[in-house]
Amino acid sequence: MSGRLTRGRTRCLWLALGVCGLIGSSARSASAQNAAPGAGQGADPATTAVVPRGTSGAPPAARRVYGRVVHQGPHTATALADTWVTLHRVGSDTAGPMDSLRTDASGQFMFRYQPRGASDAVYFVSASYDGIAYFSQPLVQPVTRGPDAEITVFDTTSQHVPIQIRGRHLIVSAPGAGGSRTVVEVFELSNDSSVTLVSPAASGDRPTWHTSIPPGAEGVRVGQGDMSADAVTVVHSDFEIFAPIAPGLKQISFTYTLPSSAFPLARPSAGQVSVMEILLEEPAARAEAPRLREVDPVSIQGRTFRRFIAQDVPAGSAARVIVPVIIGDRRTLYFALVLTAIGAAMLGALARAFTRRPRPVLPLAGVESKG
Repeated sequence: MSGRLTRGRTRCLWLALGVCGLIGSSARSASAQNAAPGAGQGADPATTAVVPRGTSGAPPAARRVYGRVVHQGPHTATALADTWVTLHRVGSDTAGPMDSLRTDASGQFMFRYQPRGASDAVYFVSASYDGIAYFSQPLVQPVTRGPDAEITVFDTTSQHVPIQIRGRHLIVSAPGAGGSRTVVEVFELSNDSSVTLVSPAASGDRPTWHTSIPPGAEGVRVGQGDMSADAVTVVHSDFEIFAPIAPGLKQISFTYTLPSSAFPLARPSAGQVSVMEILLEEPAARAEAPRLREVDPVSIQGRTFRRFIAQDVPAGSAARVIVPVIIGDRRTLYFALVLTAIGAAMLGALARAFTRRPRPVLPLAGVESKG
């Protein structure tokens, strides 16, 4: 299977789950389960998710998944025998591994499982290789086989691997009561190599990817995507990721708030951006960037945004967002200008008083000077 197919399936899984924290905990559970010697073909009672009762009617039909684990090299893919594979369930009620087994001599595996619990639960399989967990896409059919059930693993490296920015999205909300605006940034990163990029094990202080955060940003939070919050560090206005970046597309998002004084907002880009999208909720706001053009507006959860699109934005370019001055800002600016003018007038008067030369005192006529 090609690397691009793997990338598409991996991204589809994460976006469908939409809960990075749950996936991160599931990945850690998978790694622990895979490392446990002597795990059997059946589910481990100590690790099987506890599913609450309360569903009425006949239980759903059992499902099956027929898949395999392959190692993708620079040119060819090789089946991995005797590799632990874990079946996971992630739902709004509970989350955890359901079953685990080893692949056969041809790298194949088969699970038979019974859907249970909350109807929004998602099922998928994972395998670990060289300390990194890899996932299939969600198992949605009664019987899943072929590419949808295949898990592809890769070698790792801490050497330089180019990470391309395939998509960059900047969303700016209308101002709140205090004049601050919420900003959402989404990056779609692409590792086009055949190795997973990891942070150096010796030091662990070099991120696998990073970007800047504008000065004055408050409440920085990791959003939905392929990276959990515990893999991200915000240091000195820098958003740093230390999680492995496997071949394929990875989506990363974060949010923060900015005061009105932070605008106009300039967001530089260190590398070329294949597609840039800027969404502005304020009708009078505008965006500027090389090759940027406005297209039809979009509605998101009942809120309308002006939409700007650019393709193949050169490296080193900056996107600028200019917002209208709100009434509170106009009053503040007015009083600031008045105070500045008054202060300037006072300073001018003081300067004239201190620099004025004293006039000589002449004796009055007919009066004799004493002394």
